[in-house]
Amino acid sequence: MAITHVVGGRMIRECKGDVAEAGPGDVLAISQPQLPYGGRVFAAELRAVTVPLALVQEVAGHPEGQKARPLRFTRFTPVSPAMADQWKKTVDYVEQSVLALARMPGGAPLVVDAAARLLAATVLAAFDTDARPEPVLADTRDATSETARRAVAFIESQPAAEIGLADMAAAAGVTPRAVQYAFRRHLGTTPTAYLRRVRLAEAHDELVAADPARDTVTAIASRWGFHHQGRFAAAYREAYGVPPLRTLAGS
Repeated sequence: MAITHVVGGRMIRECKGDVAEAGPGDVLAISQPQLPYGGRVFAAELRAVTVPLALVQEVAGHPEGQKARPLRFTRFTPVSPAMADQWKKTVDYVEQSVLALARMPGGAPLVVDAAARLLAATVLAAFDTDARPEPVLADTRDATSETARRAVAFIESQPAAEIGLADMAAAAGVTPRAVQYAFRRHLGTTPTAYLRRVRLAEAHDELVAADPARDTVTAIASRWGFHHQGRFAAAYREAYGVPPLRTLAGS
């Protein structure tokens, strides 16, 4: 799905009878996913971002392969001016910070994966859609300690992989919502927060074993999916009582 920010000029687009005109500063979804659309631009400068529909549905709790209605926008513009600004800020952040890391040796795949999920989550927050599934009794029934244990084992077996909620759910044999319920009920946290904790521990181990003459905190943090260095340093200090640079210097 494509989300467009009109930087300058104006554009008109039509999708299945819905016609919208946008000018400087406006943000809009170009079309309903998987439906044709048409449009015209007038001396326009556009900033368009395409987010995979499967990823948006996964973040919303409908992993690929799960039988569900196709995602649909219930409106093509953000729910508020504040959320339109949030979309622009998120795109700025990804472009200025994450893409630079992606061009580093190794490509920082966990950072890129996290950025893609951030964009998908921002689409769901900024636009009204019918993507979120209604809770069902089976989700509550399946939110057992065994579900949490299987998901934890899956996370801890491959923390360097590009893991999402749908992957955890598939490993546990339940729905994504059941995994979320199980983590809250039995571990007092969320699946993504637990994944970050495991990756933080991996980054700590790597810092302890690193060579300060060759390795950097930024490179190690990026390898483990932490693209915001200030937040990484704060989380690291909270967990280990010292800044990551001190751990590296003492290696």
